[in-house]
Amino acid sequence: ENSPPAPVKINAQQSSALAKHTAHKATSLRQQHDQPTDDTARNSDDLVSQINLLVHMYTLRREDAADHVADSLGFSVYLTSSRVDERAFVSHVAKVTAGLRRVRVDSCHLQSAWQCVDKLLSHRNHDTRAIAYAFLDVCLELHYDRVPLGMRLAIFQLLATGHGEFLRRQNSLRLLVQDGRTVLPFAKDLGWVLLTLLETSDAQKELSSLLHCILRRSPHALGTQNQHQTNSDDECVDVEPEIVTSITTLLSGRADAAYARRDKDACKRFLKFMTILVNHELDAAAATPECLASLCGLVNVKEDGVSTWAIIKHLLSGASRYQVLHGLLGLLEAPVAPFVVRGAVFFIGMSAWGSQRVTSLEVGRSSVLRSLLPAVQSPHSIVIFEVVLSLQRLIKKYGDQMLIEWDLVFDYLRRLFPWMAVQAFADEGPADRLAGELLDTLLLVEALHHPKQLSDPPLSSSHRRFQGNLYDFYAVVEVYMAYCPLATVTNLVTFRAEACHPASDSNWLANLHDLVAMFFASTGVHVIIRLQALCVVHEIVTLCRHICDDRVLDDLFVPCLQLVHDDDDPQACVREAGLDLIVRVAREVDSVKFYSLVDLLHMAATSAKFANAKHKATHGLVTLFHACFPHIPSTRCVRIFELLIGIQREYALSHAIVV
Repeated sequence: ENSPPAPVKINAQQSSALAKHTAHKATSLRQQHDQPTDDTARNSDDLVSQINLLVHMYTLRREDAADHVADSLGFSVYLTSSRVDERAFVSHVAKVTAGLRRVRVDSCHLQSAWQCVDKLLSHRNHDTRAIAYAFLDVCLELHYDRVPLGMRLAIFQLLATGHGEFLRRQNSLRLLVQDGRTVLPFAKDLGWVLLTLLETSDAQKELSSLLHCILRRSPHALGTQNQHQTNSDDECVDVEPEIVTSITTLLSGRADAAYARRDKDACKRFLKFMTILVNHELDAAAATPECLASLCGLVNVKEDGVSTWAIIKHLLSGASRYQVLHGLLGLLEAPVAPFVVRGAVFFIGMSAWGSQRVTSLEVGRSSVLRSLLPAVQSPHSIVIFEVVLSLQRLIKKYGDQMLIEWDLVFDYLRRLFPWMAVQAFADEGPADRLAGELLDTLLLVEALHHPKQLSDPPLSSSHRRFQGNLYDFYAVVEVYMAYCPLATVTNLVTFRAEACHPASDSNWLANLHDLVAMFFASTGVHVIIRLQALCVVHEIVTLCRHICDDRVLDDLFVPCLQLVHDDDDPQACVREAGLDLIVRVAREVDSVKFYSLVDLLHMAATSAKFANAKHKATHGLVTLFHACFPHIPSTRCVRIFELLIGIQREYALSHAIVV
């Protein structure tokens, strides 16, 4: 009904008469519009009159536009004159807008006014577009209940297909959807409009606020046409909107870039968006690999660690928890940044056995440990540091309950041993603490086996806190022996000594060989440990006195101590203890091996490079002479006496005073 009449073709003969009539009419209209009028309508009748006048002016403008098109040759004065001046029309739109701020009208007049203003939204002049957007915002903000659905849809299409003016379009879109309260009429295309704006808008902060409002108040409205699909059994199945997933993927990529340039505000906006998703059960969109990688990276930021863990914990407690766990484990082998892998290790360990363990996640500790093994192959110390901390949390909380998990823990410690020698780099701070944390992890296991509380009664083997294999544990201690404290190495020697008794192990002699080679033969071992190893040797020789003492002396004792007098111990403790041990064993030997031990002392007394070793060996021979003198056979005394005489003569010759 409001469509203008078809344009009438103008003949060349009628052009002059029509031009005079049109020029006179346009002049009268300009004079009418230039007359002073009130800026705003005082009541609804005045506003209705202004709207009717606006519609009339719009009709005249359309007729003029049609006449311009009809005059293809340009002979008419329509090219230079118009019945309605554009400034007057825009000024009248501003008056109607001011009236709408004070007075309410019905839907028909709003619709009529909108049809006159909609084309101004794409006007070339900036001020004209501003007036049109002001009219639009007033209608949506103050007259929303009277804006018909058709007008809302038309406004939405104009805002969706517009170019530029991103901030104004977003503000108008926010009013159109009422901060997310009225989304359903536009749900078919709203998601794609938001996605397009996210890719092109220059007002991302305001757009994020709009997106948060929509998801908070209407979380499942975006892409409602795709939320329900039918399976083969004709049952309705809920499907997560694809558009939300696309938006989430786009924002996660921007969060990664923001993290790289240390834009904390952008990171916080992404975390707020993710919080809204998980709070409204949009887990499928929040559990994409891109989002999980972004969250694993943001957990490294001190200010965002708590909120990031809250999001992951919510996901791991929801219906998609195993999908989320699988995604986190997949990041361990994916080509991602090291801080992302570190975040994944933290989330997995904290959810499985940390202080905020997710109880609904029914996954065995051994399965999680086996799945974390790829992280050990990382060349970055920040990843290894997080793995070690995760192991410490596991041992502290569940160490007394672990059984089969100990095999995996020891495997971790063996694999991580090369990091004990890694020097700290400037770009990786945890490297200088990594060796200490690895050693602390090993000592945590030892504390389960040897509690420090001396007042506690000793635990039986069936009630001890450490329920793993002691052989495997002390095998790891041997690997770390160079870095372990003295008490730990002492416990290691004590444990290895148990396997050197003839009654406990069939390979006791080979075990004793290994013990001597590891804890005594090397001069790099602490003196206390070497002396403890000598005590073990003495104990085994004493036990074998009546069984196979000759074999022990020939295969172990003599080869072990034949050069003890030249040991490089700066404190001479090992030399003195070794020579004393030879004397004690020789006094207890009844076989011909006695002479082999005496020869060891004689060699030390004559050829030792340390004077104290010579004196100690000579004193040992004298002690043996005193011990053997009252006993038979006398050949022992004669042999020792001859050796002492030879030592005395050699000493006299070497120290003779030349007169």
